[in-house]
Amino acid sequence: MTGPDGRDQATRDGDKLRLALPMFSDAAGHRSDPARDLESGETVLRDGSGRVVARDDEPGQGVFDVPRRGQWYELTSTAHRDHPDWSLGTHVTDVWRFRSQHTTDETPLPLLDTRYDMAGLDGDNSVSEEREFTFGLGIGRQAGVRGGADVDRVSVLYSTDDGTTWQAARVTGRDGERRVTVPALKTGWVSLKVTAEDRSGASLTETVTRAYRVGCPEYWCSYAPTWPHWPAR
Repeated sequence: MTGPDGRDQATRDGDKLRLALPMFSDAAGHRSDPARDLESGETVLRDGSGRVVARDDEPGQGVFDVPRRGQWYELTSTAHRDHPDWSLGTHVTDVWRFRSQHTTDETPLPLLDTRYDMAGLDGDNSVSEEREFTFGLGIGRQAGVRGGADVDRVSVLYSTDDGTTWQAARVTGRDGERRVTVPALKTGWVSLKVTAEDRSGASLTETVTRAYRVGCPEYWCSYAPTWPHWPAR
């Protein structure tokens, strides 16, 4: 969870939280900087009781004053991209639970982070109809945090109706390295919801609406019918 300049993107400096989180990025780690003409959303910080401490009207962004004492926080960032040319990852929500206290210098926050290995998708971020899809899921903390993420629990849900209903995917592996299998589905969009928790009680729930597509888009198959994942026509 570092920016292109190598700086941590979620830190505490004394009694200020500084956030510059990329809400849209790909499996290779390429980040998309905020595009105000395309994006909407907000960032909300709550204390352990649920009281709103601070709010910013931009997704993943903010400089927030917090009490000196150590306590648990919940950080929620939502981002929407509403544009006819943007069909994947239309809505992303991250909810972090973490503990923080006064620091003497700028220190990265112990936020959990996800890494997706979607190598099984084709160049159009699709998988063929009626074929199960397995991908890699890594859970860690941003660079610079002392100690690794002692990941205890990981669950993954998938949805074919943009998050109205959810089903459990199969998760294997241990600690911060997992494999996720979504069963064979009919043509449509697939959304994902990942929840991870470490033994300290820190957690992350990340929801990506329309994370990938099932079925060969007509505009693609019409001129590329021999792509390896698709049956010949």
